[in-house]
Amino acid sequence: MRAKYTHYAYMSIHKRFTDIKRNFTHNDISCFYDISLRYMVAHATTQTMKTESKTANPARDTLGTILVVDDKQENIRLLFETLQAAGYRTLAAVNGEGAIRQAELAHPDLILLDVMMPGIDGFSACRQLKACPETKAIPVIFMTALSDTIDKLRGFEAGGVDYLTKPLQHEEVLARINAHLGRHRLWRDIDTYSRLLLKMGAADSLATAWAELAVISQANDEIAGMALWEAAENNQHKHLHLAFSSGFADGGPSEWNTTEGTYASVPTSDPLLGTAFTEQRQIAVPDLAASSDFQHGALSECIRCCIASPVYCRDQTYGVLLACLHHPGADSFDEHCRWLRILAQSLGNVWFQCHSLHVIRELSDQLQQENEGLRAEIAVHEASDGIIGASPAFRRVLAQVDLVAPTEAAVLILGESGTGKELLAQYLHRRSQRADGPLIRVNCAAIPAELFESEFFGHVKGAFTGAVKDRVGRFELADGGTLFLDEIGEIPLALQGKLLRVLQEGTFERVGEEKTRHTNARIVAATNRNLHETVQQGKFREDLFYRLSVFPLTIPALRERAEDIPALARHFATVVARNTGRPAPELPDELFAAWRDYPWPGNIRELQNEVERLMILSSGAPSALTVPGAALTALSPNPNTAERVIPEDEWQQLQKQNLLLALRQSQGRVDGPGGAAEQLGLRPTTLRSRMKVLGIAGKMLA
Repeated sequence: MRAKYTHYAYMSIHKRFTDIKRNFTHNDISCFYDISLRYMVAHATTQTMKTESKTANPARDTLGTILVVDDKQENIRLLFETLQAAGYRTLAAVNGEGAIRQAELAHPDLILLDVMMPGIDGFSACRQLKACPETKAIPVIFMTALSDTIDKLRGFEAGGVDYLTKPLQHEEVLARINAHLGRHRLWRDIDTYSRLLLKMGAADSLATAWAELAVISQANDEIAGMALWEAAENNQHKHLHLAFSSGFADGGPSEWNTTEGTYASVPTSDPLLGTAFTEQRQIAVPDLAASSDFQHGALSECIRCCIASPVYCRDQTYGVLLACLHHPGADSFDEHCRWLRILAQSLGNVWFQCHSLHVIRELSDQLQQENEGLRAEIAVHEASDGIIGASPAFRRVLAQVDLVAPTEAAVLILGESGTGKELLAQYLHRRSQRADGPLIRVNCAAIPAELFESEFFGHVKGAFTGAVKDRVGRFELADGGTLFLDEIGEIPLALQGKLLRVLQEGTFERVGEEKTRHTNARIVAATNRNLHETVQQGKFREDLFYRLSVFPLTIPALRERAEDIPALARHFATVVARNTGRPAPELPDELFAAWRDYPWPGNIRELQNEVERLMILSSGAPSALTVPGAALTALSPNPNTAERVIPEDEWQQLQKQNLLLALRQSQGRVDGPGGAAEQLGLRPTTLRSRMKVLGIAGKMLA
């Protein structure tokens, strides 16, 4: 591979040499050939070897490439020897045209340009170099025997940065080259890093910021590679885990061995990375060969020094940025230290912003869900305590709630559908020591089986199809408060084990995440099922049942607390009147007498719906609510009446009485708002046809 690169380089050299040769006299060629070809081959070989492997032996690296342009072979020879001895890579050109071509091809770090040359002189050549975008930034130092001020001014106007007067003093030449190369590199680094900092500041993720930062390790010859470690919890001890790596030739830190493994995971006791992290200060190692703290395979990649910079923001350390260098000079090493300190701080800002945005999104989602919970709580908070009833059976239940509420015991509320289990859970929460915490409700019967785990424990973005962002689970929302699990018997058997673990240990993991989270939520469950039978059928875990039913409460059905029907009915009528803008009506006693004997299979929910229905069917009179006879008949508890077949003549008589009652309340009006047709829920044409069949005329209403 190396021979192949050298062959191509050698062929390219011949082409370059042919171009240069045209500008020499015959006598000059033989003397210059050995010098120029030897140094150009050395330059090309070094360049191609660098293409093959960026981590070539740093001992071969030079301080930079200098293009020497002079029409005198002796001057070129002397400068070659001086610059080579000082560690510079050297190229040559004998006139202005050759200088321009060499600069475009080789992109040297600095040009020593003679002023007086045949053809294009040095001033014209410099102006053309500065006009070309590819060579504009290369510093040019003029060399001439002319010492007049006017000539120096012409040189500066052409774009030169300095002036050397012949005969040249080698110490002066090296001093000026070093000074201008350092200044040129400084401005180049300032421009490069400034652009990088702007891009990193606009990054919306750590990965995006690292992608911009990784360009540095590829563009800077002195940097062998860069890596970033982030802090993470591992068995309750902080470790630094390798998050990103770029530029290394042989795998980088993930392949470097330590006493505990590789640098893919580093304990905070590590003398280099751990010290930089824990003490929040930059650790620079200028000579790895003389340090036993951090070699671990770095020397095998020709890395000679390294710089570990803590990544932090606002006293919070997030990780460590490591830069490994080949063989920089002392001044260059110090510059790297300064810039890496700035880059690490910029990474810390990106880290802090990403973390803050993540926390804000989580808090926003949590606030939204808590807000929904509060709205639901306000909706059901229809009385001072949300509880109405003075019957002995119901008061016994409230007394039991007062006993268990101050404790942390799990409560299982049993009762038929519509008896008010959720209201009782709310009543219990308000009297508990967690009253200031949230009350989170979960209707287990309304959750699809595949989403139970996500609903309870939450998930992270990308955990499954449709998980477009992180979601906080109900257990996490209920931390410090109460979690009400309605219809607990509907939880799939496969999830009951995970639910039991949360109840016992208070720990869980979000779907798609390995991090263990903690919750301190009190569990209040409710069901209308007979869980004993469900356990015996193998559809509900016995251990979970006993864990949930530490203190069971059974709410009596409405038929078992008939004394509370009038108070409940008046409350519902008041709520409906308030929502519809009507005055609160007075319910007739005959209505309560009928309702007390009705079995109410739907319990309180059925009573609420019945009151609302009658309010809609009523005329809206402010002082009284008259119930149609059909409604009382429908609510009749007499089983003989309910099951008796009504003869046709009797059924027509009932219809006629009900129709006459509607016409009297509407003062004989059939159409329009409040008319008899609207009250009966019929079309006006249908009502008129029925009146004709039943023999009802307008005079009968007088």
